[in-house]
Amino acid sequence: MDKVKPSIVLIGPTAPRFKGGIVHYTQSLYLELKKEHYRVAMVGFKRGYPARFFPGAKTPSPDSLFHFGNGIEQLDWLNPVTWWQTVRFIVKKKPEIVICQWWTWFWTLPFWFVLLGIKLLSRSKIVIIAHNHFDHEQALYKRWCSHLILAQADIIVVHNKEIQRDLHQLMPDKKIRLTFHPLYHFFKQDRITQAQAQSHLKLHSPLLLFFGHVRPYKGLNVLLQALSQLWRKGQKINLLIAGEFWEDKQKYWQMIKPKFRARVKIIDRYLADSEVAWYFVACDAVVIPYLAGSGSGPAKIALTFDKPLLATDVADNPDLFALGKVGVLVKSGQVNALATGIKQVLQNKGQFTSEIKRIKPKLTWQQLAKTIIEK
Repeated sequence: MDKVKPSIVLIGPTAPRFKGGIVHYTQSLYLELKKEHYRVAMVGFKRGYPARFFPGAKTPSPDSLFHFGNGIEQLDWLNPVTWWQTVRFIVKKKPEIVICQWWTWFWTLPFWFVLLGIKLLSRSKIVIIAHNHFDHEQALYKRWCSHLILAQADIIVVHNKEIQRDLHQLMPDKKIRLTFHPLYHFFKQDRITQAQAQSHLKLHSPLLLFFGHVRPYKGLNVLLQALSQLWRKGQKINLLIAGEFWEDKQKYWQMIKPKFRARVKIIDRYLADSEVAWYFVACDAVVIPYLAGSGSGPAKIALTFDKPLLATDVADNPDLFALGKVGVLVKSGQVNALATGIKQVLQNKGQFTSEIKRIKPKLTWQQLAKTIIEK
């Protein structure tokens, strides 16, 4: 007789009210658990973020390749009544496992109330997936918020050896499990060729892609300085910047000399899920020039499309490159190193693509589910 699989409640943001990497992650995990025949209930969020804390948050996801039924949007950060309603909903479900995404201090109060309620009123095991143990823009109170939430977990899952090491020091008695961040296969569209994508976007090779929200820690300024070096030496390399700016776009545009601006195309908006493939298929390599951070969603999308990476030695990039030579890894914040890396990643993209195809089977949602569920 087949063993009955545990019941699960998954807490996290969903489209269309929310958008971005955590949404894609939550929904991909949900689909994997359903595919493996776990009994899964979803708890989503009712109210979007205030724009004061999260620029661009007022604009919902323009479309989503995911569709949930009604009734999942339960938790409202502004309404404590919904916190208690969420606890009651979960306790009534009697799940063996509650999985909660943790990525920003903003959810501290509602998450603390809900997780504490689950601990007091049920026997459910709490698994927290810590995307960030501390926020990208660090502050003492944000560290305290993270510690308060992570302390509620029975198991913490991370995708970064550095985070694992930090949490072991902070919480030596906690079970902390490390697994690779999976790839986002739902973006893949094999019917699009690179020639078609470049024609569609009115771009041409050699083409680098910087993808995602533009925030200070992501190092776009360093990338522009590195490219300026190469442009001055006659290198005809094009750059596509695709994503919402969370700060003044003009300060970046001013970094580019007028005679080189034709080599840069900026798409200053959040891209619909259905558009993403065009941008990744069009490029020759994806640049992740981060100065800090814990992980990169665009890096995982790049590998989905077999695109080599030019990445800095922060976040989970060193862990990824330890699996195989999927591009060029350079020291963060170093303009000269990034300029050299640009030339290398474009010259050797065929070699890197072969290595990407070799390691992709290790970066699956099935492996993540196994890490979460195992005793």
